[in-house]
Amino acid sequence: MSTTASVQRVRIYLSEHDEWGGLPLYQVILDRLRHTGATGATAVRGLAGFGPSHLTRATGVIDVHAHSPVVIEWIDRVERVASILPQLDELLPSALTTIEDVQLYRAVLRGRGPFAGEDRVRDYMRPTLRTLTTSATLRQALVILMNEDQSTIPIVDDQRRLVGTLTGQDIVRRTSLRLPPQLLRLLHEAEYAELLAPLADHPITEVMSHDPRSIYAGAPIPQAMVPLIEWNYDQIPVLDDRGALIGLLGQEEVLSAAVAHEQADSDEIRDADPPTPVSLVMQHAVPQVVISEPMAVALQQLLTLNDHVLMVVDAAGRLQGRLSIAGVLRQLQGDERTTLLTALQSNSAVHAQMLPGMDRDFYPLLERDIPTIAPTETMLNATRLMLAQRLASMPVVDADGKLLGKLSQGSLLRALAQASE
Repeated sequence: MSTTASVQRVRIYLSEHDEWGGLPLYQVILDRLRHTGATGATAVRGLAGFGPSHLTRATGVIDVHAHSPVVIEWIDRVERVASILPQLDELLPSALTTIEDVQLYRAVLRGRGPFAGEDRVRDYMRPTLRTLTTSATLRQALVILMNEDQSTIPIVDDQRRLVGTLTGQDIVRRTSLRLPPQLLRLLHEAEYAELLAPLADHPITEVMSHDPRSIYAGAPIPQAMVPLIEWNYDQIPVLDDRGALIGLLGQEEVLSAAVAHEQADSDEIRDADPPTPVSLVMQHAVPQVVISEPMAVALQQLLTLNDHVLMVVDAAGRLQGRLSIAGVLRQLQGDERTTLLTALQSNSAVHAQMLPGMDRDFYPLLERDIPTIAPTETMLNATRLMLAQRLASMPVVDADGKLLGKLSQGSLLRALAQASE
């Protein structure tokens, strides 16, 4: 038997006649504890007792009209008690409430969640980053987006106060350029110059977002997940307490925080929540093409996808590899390459007959040795694997190699957000 300082017992002393909104107060408190994520609590009716007023409360033959005492007992992890107990303050303005560390022999408690209570944005943000001012041009922005590991450029004034942000999505949405920066780096010099000629000196003030979202460096990590998920940000600027830009926080940093604080329970405490499997987190609908289709048909489908990545399966649905625009551009040459680039820049749907390869397969363009993951793998192990290999997503396959879905950093982030509630 060992003393476990990470677990506490809370006791709340009430009377049976205490009410809230016409309901017994002890029931309201139990409901509040359940909905706010407490592991569990029990309300116990006492046989007899008295409070500060020295009025006796009893049950049974002593006084059938008296209201008996009720004690709510709740045992949970320290960080969960600290988080939930203040949410009961409005219900317990004068009730005696105690907290004590407990000695455990054996317990099954709700999991800790993916983040430690002391985790703050400043601990995981990227402190070094490239910025621009409002006098910069689109050419300068593209150099950063193409060559740096940075998908968001903060636009700042001379005091490093945030006045805007610029992303590849902003450029694609607000200019005639349809190729995202990660594809521009694959172009030949002449191709790049031709595409950029009408846009090179375009001021970024006409392209950037003028109402930038940001997060305070001292905010808890779960709070930073809201803009990343709800506003679909890859990265969000981080500000200090004076409002000056000091870094960027992205999906990768949040996932790293979750992995860093994975905590193993002691022998006395077991986790009541089984590890979340990939099957409950993955995206089930995955864009795919059968390997027997002509290359032109596969390219037509590829052009319709925002991430320009298409899974390739055989007739039985078994994964054969991946087709990506980046991989195709690395291999196509001459007129076929020019045709594909023209289609990428087009604002309208492109018919397969207009694309190269209507008379041949796309097997030579296929990326075959790609990382996969099983649906039974745990979410945190999957996160660790994706971070180690710098993967934005990976296919989920069963033991027979059949494609079941796709796991992305975004889906992992949403699942972690739910586990943090």
